[in-house]
Amino acid sequence: MTDVAVVGAGIGGLVAARELAKAGLTVELFEAAPVVGGLVGAMRVGETAVDSGPESFATRGGAVGELVDELGLTRVDAADLGSWLVFDDGAAPSPAGALMGIPADVTAADVVRVIGAEASQRALRDLELPAQAGTASGMLGELVRERLGETVLDRLVDPIVSGVYSARADDLPVSRVSPKLLDALAEHGSLQAAVRQIRGGGAGRPSGSRPGALVQGIDGGMHRLAEALAADFERLGGRLRLGHRVDDITMLDARAVVVATPDWASEARGAEVELVTLAFEAGAIDGAPRGTGALVAPGAASISAKALTHSSAKWPWLRASAPHLDIVRLSYGRQNQPPPTSCLDDEATVALARSDAERILGQSLPAPVFTGRRALRQPPAPGAVQPPDGVLAVGSWVAGTGLASVVPASIAVAKELSQRLAASTGGLT
Repeated sequence: MTDVAVVGAGIGGLVAARELAKAGLTVELFEAAPVVGGLVGAMRVGETAVDSGPESFATRGGAVGELVDELGLTRVDAADLGSWLVFDDGAAPSPAGALMGIPADVTAADVVRVIGAEASQRALRDLELPAQAGTASGMLGELVRERLGETVLDRLVDPIVSGVYSARADDLPVSRVSPKLLDALAEHGSLQAAVRQIRGGGAGRPSGSRPGALVQGIDGGMHRLAEALAADFERLGGRLRLGHRVDDITMLDARAVVVATPDWASEARGAEVELVTLAFEAGAIDGAPRGTGALVAPGAASISAKALTHSSAKWPWLRASAPHLDIVRLSYGRQNQPPPTSCLDDEATVALARSDAERILGQSLPAPVFTGRRALRQPPAPGAVQPPDGVLAVGSWVAGTGLASVVPASIAVAKELSQRLAASTGGLT
């Protein structure tokens, strides 16, 4: 009998399986797909492997960075070019130091440029309201609307929330954005001060010159994290079963089971997303017109994409690996709406993506020399799906969105389980 069976080889399952193997347990890791990584994947653009899923991780807490270092991978910073917001009536740089679009100072010039002077003055009401104003429902939309106004919500917060969570702020609990935000609001009395405190800026302007200052990537792409975890798991004696779908966890011959995917549950229906990668000959894009990329406001009717990443501009390692290419990636799909590309063939999808890229970048583009697409389904919100009784669970569907949530939670579950099994057997050999 195996000590532990882990079902699902996304990052959560890989981290948990590796930790259990490090503790001396025998571990089998089952994955229905032919590759590991889950949402973290790769595609080849010529001779270069590029991310087909997440391409960076939040540095908060330090757990992901420590894991990357432990595996011998190299952390890298994105280019300091900033990002943009795109609307039907134009585009503007994303304000510095914001938290999911919530500004740390509504009177800052880069904020006023996006929302206008009148909305900026309206948002100062935040300083006069009692700390509990806007917190009754616990939803981000109500909080921002009540304290900062509708314009801040529409032009600063919703574009970022939609890009990151495929949702509107009205449907997103504040706790999913930042578990500390409401506590900081209660302590400091205003939403702007709470953002400054969380961003680490203290009084005045927050630290970090750009919204992306609190994320990092991996040299060669985030997909290398999944590959390194799988390799180290097998080095430690773990057994990896790719292409092996588990439909009934009660049939697993193991002392304990860790479920790292909600796919077995019929209610596991997160938002559908499609990522479309376009590569042009170098020079097709004039510089970095939208910095490292842009988020599109949900109300921008002329653009179907919700976001564009200028990957070649964002990651120096990618520019060095493929100097002959300009690579961009567009993201499609919002909450409760199938991606507009889902009903299109490859040729029509490429035409739509190229058109959207031209509108977002403000430039005409030639035909791409490479195209790729990947359909993803985001995990359900934490709590939407419950694991079977007596079964431990890891992954974003229980820990929250992002590796900064998934990795430490998976490590904690693995340590708890290894200690429990050790106690039940009087120690592990």
